Amino acid sequence: MMTTARRALLGLAALLLGGALQAATAADAGKWVEGRHYVVLRPAQASQAAPGKVEVTEVFSYGCPACFHFQPQMEKIKAALPANAQLVLVHASWSTAESWPLFQRAFITAQALGIAEKSHAAMFTAIWGERSARGRRSAVGACQVAGADDRGRREVLCQAGRCD
Repeated sequence: MMTTARRALLGLAALLLGGALQAATAADAGKWVEGRHYVVLRPAQASQAAPGKVEVTEVFSYGCPACFHFQPQMEKIKAALPANAQLVLVHASWSTAESWPLFQRAFITAQALGIAEKSHAAMFTAIWGERSARGRRSAVGACQVAGADDRGRREVLCQAGRCD
């Protein structure tokens, strides 16, 4: 005899499977219909992608363990993007109780200095791959310095790593 919870779970699974099959069928047929399969955002959202390019946006935080664990997958997605697609990173900062605003400032500083792509993976590793007592704030300065290429940039990034 099936319990009510098990019946509900099986019903939900069947519903999800049916929806997935329906979506796959629509995609295979190439019949994407506005209002049914997607909505057009009006006004259009600002894009950082060049004209004619598709923007793929990843919202992340260096303070987010799920984002850290997702990075290998994101690297595969980035490598598989077609020529007309551009990956744009947006650092989230909604958890002010932790160091998220600090990490956001460090990322924006690295972007302004042109070293964000070079230091991105190293930043995650410095924060989540290293479980030392020195804390996450010092990881910001140390990791960003590793991505710098001249003395002026090192000083700016170290200061960004120590700010609150």
